[in-house]
Amino acid sequence: MSEPVAMDAPIEIEIDETTRGIAARSNSYRLFSQAFVFPMGDLLTALLNGSLRDALLECAKDLPYACHYSSAEADYPTPNSRDAVSQSFTSLFDNCTGRPRVSVLERRHVRSTEQTLWEDLLRFYNHFGLDFSQGGANEPPDHLNLELEYMHYLSFLEAGAPQDRTPFQLGQHDFMERHLGVWSGAFADSVEAVEEDNQPYAMLARMLAEFAQADFEYLKGLKENLPETDQN
Repeated sequence: MSEPVAMDAPIEIEIDETTRGIAARSNSYRLFSQAFVFPMGDLLTALLNGSLRDALLECAKDLPYACHYSSAEADYPTPNSRDAVSQSFTSLFDNCTGRPRVSVLERRHVRSTEQTLWEDLLRFYNHFGLDFSQGGANEPPDHLNLELEYMHYLSFLEAGAPQDRTPFQLGQHDFMERHLGVWSGAFADSVEAVEEDNQPYAMLARMLAEFAQADFEYLKGLKENLPETDQN
């Protein structure tokens, strides 16, 4: 699995409202990409005390649309110990003893061959300058964390685009339509179905599904409002 990423502070830029909304989207994808790696260090602490959930709720205040995190309205399911968080992750996602109870790979949640899926994902990654054909990624192309990091990357580029943001918006829309937006809901359903004692992963998986759905609807609206020539 990926190495846990330090819980960096959100992007801090002196920006207008539109760019602030894009930055909130990018930060949300960044935080979700950290949630589903083996918990160690700062990430483990953030899962234990709920600060990762709280950071996502804070980002939601600046999103350019309403995102209702229904599962976050309840009391945070505080694990009994740091070991409990690690054991919950291993129980759900570890594949050392065979197929995990819940896969973090898109291929396990959609009807597509691995080759077809990987070829399509690599075309997306390559189009925006990420070449994994010779390695460079710790995970397969259809890994949840890599797909989340890709959306973080595209929205970050969108936030910093000096003029035309359309290519990045269309890239995000198409990626959500073909990949992450297709299976994030099934992933959340699977986690909720097997996680015991209401550990934080069920909450975070449902938050991810709700965020992905809201973000995709937002991206669809952007695409629909573009001139026909800009969509080609």
